[in-house]
Amino acid sequence: MADALEALDSIKEVLTEIAREIDRLRNSQTQHAAMAVAGRLLAADLPSALIAQIQEDLDSGDLNQRWLRAMERVGTENQAVVAVVGALMTDVAAAAATYVAGRAEEWEATAHQVDGRACALEAQSARLEEVRKTIANNPKAR
Repeated sequence: MADALEALDSIKEVLTEIAREIDRLRNSQTQHAAMAVAGRLLAADLPSALIAQIQEDLDSGDLNQRWLRAMERVGTENQAVVAVVGALMTDVAAAAATYVAGRAEEWEATAHQVDGRACALEAQSARLEEVRKTIANNPKAR
C-alpha cells in the first residue's frame, strides 16, 4: 500500500514537471512562430523600403548632398561615385532581406521542433496519467 502511494506521489510530481515544461515549450513555440512571421514580413518589405528611400534620395539630390558633405570631410571630390554608392546600398538592402528571410526560416524550424517536443511530452503525460489512474483505482494497490 505504501509503495502504491509513493508511486502515485512520484507520478504526480513528474506530471507537474511535465506540465511546466509543456507550458514553457508552448510559449517558446508561439514566440518563434511570431518571429518567423515578422521575419517574412520584414524580408518582403525591407528591400523595397530601402530601395525606395535610396531612389528618393538619389532623385532629390539628398544622397548627392550627403555624399558631398562626406567628401568634404574626407577631402575628396568624385560625384560619379554617388551612383555606385546607391547601387551598393541597393545590394545591401537585398542582402539584408535575404538574411532576414533566412532567419525567419530558422525561427519557423525551431517553432516546429519545439512543437514536436511539446507534443511528445503531452503524450508522455497522458500515458503517465493513465498509469496514475490505474494505480489509484486498483484497490489491491492501496
